[in-house]
Amino acid sequence: MTLQCTWRLAWLNYPFSAQAGDLHKIGQNHPKVKKTNNFSSVLNTIYLLHMTTVFFLRHGPTQENKEGRIQGQQPGTLLLRETEGYVAALVPLLREKNPTILICSDLERAVQTCNILKQVLGIDDVKQTISPLLREKAMGFYEGLLWAEVPQEFQQQRAQTNFDFRQFGGENDADVQFRVREMLRRIAQQYPNSRVACVTHSGWIRQLVFIADKEGMLPDGWSNRSAIYEAGVGPIGQLQYFHPISIEASFPQDAEE
Repeated sequence: MTLQCTWRLAWLNYPFSAQAGDLHKIGQNHPKVKKTNNFSSVLNTIYLLHMTTVFFLRHGPTQENKEGRIQGQQPGTLLLRETEGYVAALVPLLREKNPTILICSDLERAVQTCNILKQVLGIDDVKQTISPLLREKAMGFYEGLLWAEVPQEFQQQRAQTNFDFRQFGGENDADVQFRVREMLRRIAQQYPNSRVACVTHSGWIRQLVFIADKEGMLPDGWSNRSAIYEAGVGPIGQLQYFHPISIEASFPQDAEE
């Protein structure tokens, strides 16, 4: 049996479509890879050398959170004072970790949080970009209304890991998980061997946590979505490790939706 692979290892500068034997030869000949006759050891070494460290956090609190209003993919109105306090709690950790790339959701509440974070961090030459892949889950045509104004069948989907807003014109959990996996893949491809901080949304983070938990990287019952999460992402977007970092800044569990 042969293993067919089509992928790009940016740090090797070698795009290829190859069989396992070819990958083994490349691994043996590359100066960064320890000599071995075991193909899986070669790949594991490649993964470790190529790994990107990523920190995931949610945006600051919003007026819509305070009002009990459904946000989804609405822009949101950031509460600046509360967000500055939230960011202040994050900065000591992130300054120590020294990310060189900041990526945020293209929704306004995440963009503003990222701008504040960049300013307060004060890290020289940090790059900033946006990605719609980091958006909160789409909740459909009830976005912008108060939770008290919507039907019970819609309310039942609130704060669930397994949800389905497709019947209301939005996304389901599988849709968001697809975006999470695609974002991990793009981070690995575009920023190999880098330190990246992503400002996203708690519904998005919930699906990331679900993926990590499914792969056995979190203790049973872990649900604290207000922590920073640190992940090691391998060359094809696979999680190498994943763990929460508790901070002195918290939000109600249903604050995002």
